[in-house]
Amino acid sequence: MDKIVEKKIKKYKNYKSLVKFISKKNIFQKKSIRKIILKQNLKYFQDADDIAKRILKVAKKLNKKINLEKIADIYLWYTDLLKKEELYFEKHKDYRNKNYDKVFKEVYNKPSYMFKYAIGLGTSQLFWENHLKVFKFFRENLVKKVKKNPLIAEIGMGHGLFTAEIFRKQNKANSIMIDVSDMCLKFAKEMSIITGAKKSNIQLKKDDIQKKISIQDNSLDVLLLGEVIEHLAEGKKVMKNLSKKMKKNGICYFSTPANGPAEDHILLFTKVKQIRKFIKDCSWKIIKDSPITLGDMSIDFAEKNSKVINYCAILKKAK
Repeated sequence: MDKIVEKKIKKYKNYKSLVKFISKKNIFQKKSIRKIILKQNLKYFQDADDIAKRILKVAKKLNKKINLEKIADIYLWYTDLLKKEELYFEKHKDYRNKNYDKVFKEVYNKPSYMFKYAIGLGTSQLFWENHLKVFKFFRENLVKKVKKNPLIAEIGMGHGLFTAEIFRKQNKANSIMIDVSDMCLKFAKEMSIITGAKKSNIQLKKDDIQKKISIQDNSLDVLLLGEVIEHLAEGKKVMKNLSKKMKKNGICYFSTPANGPAEDHILLFTKVKQIRKFIKDCSWKIIKDSPITLGDMSIDFAEKNSKVINYCAILKKAK
């Protein structure tokens, strides 16, 4: 690390170690992370160190051999995985997989794979410009609006940082966590508990929401549906069914990429207007949305050149 970077992060033990390990192992990531660090304020470093600490704590509970260097290795594995999918997408203008059962067998049904997946995706929250912006949107437009003692549900738990962020503010919330992966359910549960949730306030449901949704109609105050729809073969049916689960004034956080390849992405959007139409066709109303691109890239340029757009929104069910 150079002196400027060292000075900015020297107080943040976990974050500093993670940056050090990643930078030593991969020159491209070293340059990328340096650019991110030079743009950030004090709050970013405080949050990033806390997230790194929590990811490490949860990972060690599930696997005692894990340390920050191994988390760095997993993060690099995850970025390499996505790079392969990006190269495929550049060539074919389509996602590699269209069959959900195949993805389930090769990805979601492998606990060791999903352990690495949750860590890699969680660590990306620290270093990817688009993920930082998405998390900021979530905090400012959903978390700040959550009322006391809500019933919340998150589908597709991954690392669990989004539900945990609500528990940080509302530690008496009740949460339904739904995923097809036992590992991600365990990871997300532990993430919420170390952030302030009580075990008794968390329900785990191992469900394929394309077959059943174990949530009562008109019961949810908050639904988190971040980066889920693109993983499904029957996304439209699921979105329509989920709208029925919301209370009249319930709010939903929704995000999905356009042109965002990954090894387990199936449903491809290429334009923001496609996503907006999809939402409205599925009995939802958009309250606020934000299409996010890398750098200063315009939405029009991203769409014409098949570049990733991270779309995020706050929704309510349509009347």
